[in-house]
Order: sequence, then C-alpha cells, then structure tokens
Amino acid sequence: SEEAGGMGLEDWAEISAADEIAQAERDNPRSRPNVVSWIVKNGGVRLALLKERYHPDDIKELRGRVPVGFWRKEGQGLDTLAQEMNYLGIPSLTRRRKSSRWIFFSIGRGSMI
Repeated sequence: SEEAGGMGLEDWAEISAADEIAQAERDNPRSRPNVVSWIVKNGGVRLALLKERYHPDDIKELRGRVPVGFWRKEGQGLDTLAQEMNYLGIPSLTRRRKSSRWIFFSIGRGSMI
C-alpha cells in the first residue's frame, strides 16, 4: 500500500506514460539522437562545407553538441545527407526550412521537429 511506502496506481501510471514517451522517441527516425547516429554511421559531416554557409557562433554551438565521429575530413555536406535521409524515408523537409538548415539547427538546438 502507499502508506507502507509502496507505489500507488498514479505512480505506476506516470512511470508507464514516461516509458511510452521514451519508446516513441527511440522509434522516431527524426529524433535528434537517431539523426545524429545516422549521420555518424553514414560518413559524418565535412566541417569545411558548413563554414561557407553558417555563422561561426552557430557552428561552435553545434560542435559542442555532437559526438566524436560526427565531423569527418571526408564527410558529406548537409544537403547530400538530407537528400539521402529523404530517399530512405526519413523526412527532413519542413514548410519553413530547407532540409540542410533543418538538420543543422535541429541538431544544434537539441531537438528534431
């Protein structure tokens, strides 16, 4: 019983709901962890290509939020990665943003939309 230090039904319901949310996030191919992992597994991003298009402060922020292996000297550009993702059924286009910008800013902010 709850009085004896046990968990009540509301506690179990909260835990169950949190588990369902976490599982949905793991299953979502557009989630930040899944997109970052996919990019690393598929050759990473060439930093030199980003320096031509994005502000240094934005790049600095992004560099601190991604794992080792994300940046590769022979990596690809975000446009190429976004095209590959779309081809594989991982939509990265939004009405407001081009695919590459969606990837860049979503990873940098820590959430995918």
